[in-house]
Amino acid sequence: MNASIITWLKQRWRLLLVILTPLVLLPLPMLINNPQGRCGYVVIILSIYWITEAIPLPVTSLLPLILFPMAGVLTAEVVAPHYFKDIIALFFGSMAFGYAVESAGVLTAEVVAPHYFKDIIALFFGSMAFGYAVESVNLHRRIALFVLSWVGTGTKWIMAGLMGATAFLSMWMNNTASTSIMLPVALAIVDELNVYNKNSLDRRQRFLLAIAYSSSIGGLSSLVGTTPNIYLKGFVDSKYDGTNFRINFLNFLLFALPVGVLMLVFCWLWLQLCYNRKELFQCRPSVEARKSQVKLKALLTKQYKDLGRPKWSELIVGIIFIILIVLWVTREFSDTTGWSMIFKRDHISDGTVAIFCGILPLILPESNPFNRRHDWKYEPIVKWTSLVQNISWGAIILLGAGLSLASAFQTSMLSESVAKALGFISNMPQAAAIIIIVVISGFFTEVTSNLSTATIFFPVLDSVATSSGIHPAFLILPCTLAVSLAFMLPIATPPNAIVFASGAIRVIDMIKTGIVMNLIGFLVIFLAANTWMPKIFDLNDQTTAIFLNMTTRII
Repeated sequence: MNASIITWLKQRWRLLLVILTPLVLLPLPMLINNPQGRCGYVVIILSIYWITEAIPLPVTSLLPLILFPMAGVLTAEVVAPHYFKDIIALFFGSMAFGYAVESAGVLTAEVVAPHYFKDIIALFFGSMAFGYAVESVNLHRRIALFVLSWVGTGTKWIMAGLMGATAFLSMWMNNTASTSIMLPVALAIVDELNVYNKNSLDRRQRFLLAIAYSSSIGGLSSLVGTTPNIYLKGFVDSKYDGTNFRINFLNFLLFALPVGVLMLVFCWLWLQLCYNRKELFQCRPSVEARKSQVKLKALLTKQYKDLGRPKWSELIVGIIFIILIVLWVTREFSDTTGWSMIFKRDHISDGTVAIFCGILPLILPESNPFNRRHDWKYEPIVKWTSLVQNISWGAIILLGAGLSLASAFQTSMLSESVAKALGFISNMPQAAAIIIIVVISGFFTEVTSNLSTATIFFPVLDSVATSSGIHPAFLILPCTLAVSLAFMLPIATPPNAIVFASGAIRVIDMIKTGIVMNLIGFLVIFLAANTWMPKIFDLNDQTTAIFLNMTTRII
C-alpha cells in the first residue's frame, strides 16, 4: 500500500506542487495584508515554480500577467508592457521598426517597444493559446458534427448548420483555423451528396463560399474573433484612457453579435438564391434527394460515433471554454458591477482572463489524475513546444506595430493633417459620414489586410470625429466591423484564399456573390450604428459633450 502511494505521488508531484503551493502560502498575504505581503506571496510562488520546473519555465513566466493584477500589486496594463520593453525588442531583433520611428524623431525606442506587448497582446495571445487547445483535443470537430447532426439533412439546412458552426468557432478561434477545420467536413458532406460532377459544381461552390463567408462573419462578432477587434480595444484603451469610452468583451459582444447574426441569416438566404432557388421554396424533396439525405444522415452519425466518448482532455477544455466565456461576459457590466470589482479597481482586464484560461491547458493533465493506474504519467493537455509552433507570432508583432503607428500618428500630428484633408466629411450629417466610412473601409479591405486597414484608418477617423464635434465611436466602431467585410476577392482574407485553392471557385464567382455580401454588410452595420450601438455605449449629445471635454483636457 505504501509503495503504491509513493508511486502515485511520484507520478503526480508536479501537479500537486502547482496546486498546493498557493494554498500553503495563502496565510502570508492574509497576515501581511499590504502590497509588500501580496507581492512577496506572488514572488515566492513564482520562485518555487521556476526552481522546481513543476510547469515549463515559459508558462511560469506568463503567470505574473495573472497573479500581480489579482493580488492588487500592479494593473494588467502596467504588467503587460514589461514583456516587451526595448531590451527584449533588441533580443528578438524586432526593434528595427522602433529605431526607424526613432530616427524620424517621432518616438524613442523605449516608448515604441512596450506597444508590442500591451494588455491587448495578452488578450490576443491567451485567446490564440486556448484556440489551439480546442484544436489539439479535437473539441472543434465534436462541436461541428453535433451541430450538423442536429440541424437536419436537407441541403439548405446542412448549409445553415455548417455556417452556424463555422461562425461560432470563428468567434473564439483564428478565422484561418476555423476555415481549415470546417473545410474537410464540408467536402465530406459534398462528396456524400454526389456533387463532384459537372452538373453539380454550383453546389460545391455554395458550400465552400458558405464556409469562407461565415468564418469572416463569425470573426467580427466577438472581441477576440479577429485582430481588428482586438486592435480596437488597444486603440481605445491607450487613446481614450481616463474617459467614459471603454471597450470590454460584453459591450462589444452586445454590439457586434446582432450584426453577425443578421449577416449570417442574409448570407444564407443570398447563397440559397444564387445556387439553390428550387430547394429553397420546395415543400417536399424528390425521391433522389431523400435517398441522399438518408446517406448523409448515416455519414454524420457515423463520424460523430467514431469520435467515441469525450476524453478527459476534451471535458477539461470544454469546461475551461465555458468558464472563459462566463468570466469575459461577467467581468464588467458597468463601472461598479462585475466580478472584477472583487479585486482592486481596473487591475483585472479581459487579457488577464484570456491568459488565465490559455495557461490552464498548459498545466492541467491530459489524462485523469484520479485514475489509479500504475502507468499514469503527467503530461499537460497542451505542450509548450507545440503551442509555440502554432502561435501566429507575426500577427502579434503586427498588432504591436499598429499600436506604435497610432501613437506616432498622434505625436507627429499627422492624423490631424490627414483629417484636415478629409474636411468634407466634417460638413456632412453624421449618418452620411458613417455610411461613407463603412463603404470606404469595406472596399479598402478587399486589397489589403483588415488589420492594416484598421491601423491606417483609426487615428484619422479619431481626428475627423473630434474636429466634427461627434463621438469617435460613431466612426471607429462601424469601421472596425467594416474592415472584416472581405467577401469579393481571394486575396482579401485567408478564408477566401483557402476555399479558392480548392479549384471549384472562379474569381468572377466570388466577386458576383461577394459584392452583394458587402452591400448587406454595409446596410447591417449602418443599421447597428444608428440603433443599438448608441444605447450600448451610452452615446448621446450629453455624453459626447462630456467626452470631447475630457479628451481636450487629456490632450
